[in-house]
Amino acid sequence: MHHETFHEEDISIFNFNCFSYFYFRMWIKSRKTIKKFEDAYNKGDLKTVIDCFEPTTAKAINASISLVGGFLGVDLSAVMDLIPFMYKLADKQKNTSEIPHITLKILGEKQEKDRAIVYVEATLKEGRKKEVENMEFVMIKVDGEWYIEDVK
Repeated sequence: MHHETFHEEDISIFNFNCFSYFYFRMWIKSRKTIKKFEDAYNKGDLKTVIDCFEPTTAKAINASISLVGGFLGVDLSAVMDLIPFMYKLADKQKNTSEIPHITLKILGEKQEKDRAIVYVEATLKEGRKKEVENMEFVMIKVDGEWYIEDVK
């Protein structure tokens, strides 16, 4: 019977590969939230934009929308449901120049356990105007999912 022995180098390589795999998976997942945010913003899908934020913050935003809507006598949730349709309609009519569009280019990330800072170059185009700004998305992992906690 042939027994294979492992050397320290083999174990180090194995540990490095395991660490790389899990770090890469966490890195990709936090970036997926930013991509989801960008896509939702560009479609006018405010509900999904809000869902990208940490759950307690998302609940507070939704509660504020309900309160303001109640005060104004308007169902702002229904208005939010109309916005993606209005974006699609404007796109079909090739009248998208006035709709703000954001592009988020991820420059890097610093992660420690369930928190991360994702460094982003944000380009906002509205009509003929274009603004570029470096931003930091402060991310937090809740129940295995990454959410935006803050944007600086």
